[in-house]
Amino acid sequence: MKFLLKDSQHAAREYAEALVRANSNLKALEGGAVIVRNDVKTHEINGNVALISGGGSGHEPAHAGYVGSGGLTAAVLGEVFTSPPTDNVLCAIRYCVNCLGASGVLLIVKNYTGLSSPFAFSCARPSIVAIV
Repeated sequence: MKFLLKDSQHAAREYAEALVRANSNLKALEGGAVIVRNDVKTHEINGNVALISGGGSGHEPAHAGYVGSGGLTAAVLGEVFTSPPTDNVLCAIRYCVNCLGASGVLLIVKNYTGLSSPFAFSCARPSIVAIV
């Protein structure tokens, strides 16, 4: 079987780097684990709700492929078939609120227990409740 991967341990990061290089309207945070819109000005999103989703890589263009105008504000990537870490979900939330000026965040979570946990734990953190 042949794969188009250099190293399966870093597949998500490599995908994120390639996506950002191909699209100047995106930027990566947390070493490529969080993809955010780079084409919005603070005044454009100020007062609006940011849309964040994410999940394990391996279903591309799922998640990061939907970040952009008319779509997600940010996507949080896990490694191949692995949920993203809670800290990366927190990074996406903080970026949308603190840097883009979103008045709130809507987390779009798929119906999968392994995926819902990191997003649920992120929302339960006192620091996030105070922000959003």
